[in-house]
Amino acid sequence: MANQINSLEDLFKLISIEDDEVIYRGQSNENWLMIPSIGRFENTPTAKFERFSWKYIEEDMIHAFQKKAIPYLKSEAIPSNHFEWLVLAQHHGLPTRLLDFTTNPLKALFFAVEDIGVNGDGVLLKAHYNHWWSRITEIFNKIDDDKRLAVYFPDHTNHRIISQEGCFTIFPLPKNMEKFHDIKNSKMYKHGFESLDSFIIPHEAKSKIRAQLRKLGIAHHTIYPGLDGLCTEIRRDFEFLW
Repeated sequence: MANQINSLEDLFKLISIEDDEVIYRGQSNENWLMIPSIGRFENTPTAKFERFSWKYIEEDMIHAFQKKAIPYLKSEAIPSNHFEWLVLAQHHGLPTRLLDFTTNPLKALFFAVEDIGVNGDGVLLKAHYNHWWSRITEIFNKIDDDKRLAVYFPDHTNHRIISQEGCFTIFPLPKNMEKFHDIKNSKMYKHGFESLDSFIIPHEAKSKIRAQLRKLGIAHHTIYPGLDGLCTEIRRDFEFLW
C-alpha cells in the first residue's frame, strides 16, 4: 500500500537519502498529536492553582530549572540564551515548546517502532525545509507574535543529541491557554517547510523493522548512549513491555 513502511526496503523507496534540508520525526502511534511536550499540559480540578498562559508556564518552569540547575553545570556548559536553556531542559525531561526531529531517517524510524508497549500503527514524518537556524537571531523574539515554526540546530549539543543527530522545531506559544496545533496542520503556522509527508508503519511490521535497524546498529544503546540505553535494550530483549 502506498505511503506505508513495512520494511527498510519500503523506506528507501519512499525517501532519498541524498535529499538535503530534510528532517524526520517518528512516533509510535499515528493518532498522537505532533505537538511539543508542554502542549500536553491541562488544567485539572485537582491542580494547586489554575494556569492561564503558556508564556507564564514556560517562564516559571525555566526559571525554576535555571535556579536549581546551575550547581550541576560546568561554567562552559551554562546556556547563554533562553532557547539554549530550553534545549538543555528538554534533554533532562522538562516539558518545553521544542519538538524533537532528526536528520537521520533510520533513527526517526527507530522512534516509531521501538516502544513494544504501544499497540497502534506508528508514523514517520518527513519535513523538507527551506529555512533553518543554528544560532539565535532577532527572529526568535518574534516567533510567538508571528505564529512561526522555526527549525533549529542548536550550537550547544549534548551526547544524546549528537547520537540521535537531533534538531528541533520551535513552536510559537498559543495565546493564553489555546490548544497547540499539530505540526502536520502546517497552515496554522508561518513556517519554512516546502513539504510535509507522513508514512504509516503498521503495527505488525514493527518487529521486523526493529530487527533490521538493529543489524544496522540502530538500537537503544546507540540512540541513548550510556547505561540507561543499554538497560532499556536488554529489557526489550527480554520482552518487558516498559
